[in-house]
Amino acid sequence: MMMRFSAHILVVALCMAVLSGCGYSMQKATMAVKIGPVENMTGEAGLEDRLTEALVSSLMRNGIRVSGSSGNVIEGNLRSLALDVLSEETELSTTYRVTIEGEFSLRVPDGADKKLPGGGKFIVTFSSRGDLTSVIANKELAIEQALGDMAEEISAALLYMR
Repeated sequence: MMMRFSAHILVVALCMAVLSGCGYSMQKATMAVKIGPVENMTGEAGLEDRLTEALVSSLMRNGIRVSGSSGNVIEGNLRSLALDVLSEETELSTTYRVTIEGEFSLRVPDGADKKLPGGGKFIVTFSSRGDLTSVIANKELAIEQALGDMAEEISAALLYMR
């Protein structure tokens, strides 16, 4: 019985040694950021506020603190928003594409700007066969998804920034 218990302890100790020696470690979230101004150049009212909400949610979900007093400030702009028709059926548009483009940077306490690769172009497609109200509702859902994807990319860029 004692031999079996010692063998288990030995196996656990070896696993811990191997894991600690191979560079595996648990990361603690020590980064805090402030969300600075997001300029909306798209003409779609309130898009910057919707992105800010998605960004706060994504940052917190990924263990990055959002603090109004942080010296690390995320800034950027939403350059464009487009709705394109991809396919039609009997003269009714049925498949659409929403494209959002943005560019973001992190201003660090020493004043330097580091471009965040999490901006770029985000594309979401959707189908709609209903009336115009249905198309608009689906467009709004697609915009939310694209903004959420953009926020996740920005969060990931911060997590893996060196």
